[in-house]
Amino acid sequence: NATVALDIVQSGNQPGAGFAKGTFWEAWNGVTYLIDHKLGRDDDQRKVNAWFGYNRAVKAKALETALRMAA
Repeated sequence: NATVALDIVQSGNQPGAGFAKGTFWEAWNGVTYLIDHKLGRDDDQRKVNAWFGYNRAVKAKALETALRMAA
């Protein structure tokens, strides 16, 4: 999944890609786009995992990492 997230960021196709090119915001935005819109078997499963399941923790960890690296 890290490779897929990197591909999303490098492609610049995720919403908001042009707002902060080359920043930790762009990287975090790529992770959240992957989790919220690409992972999972169907829309319902993807939303449940993104909001309440394992992927919620992944998004939080990605944000914490981006904030720590930006500091």
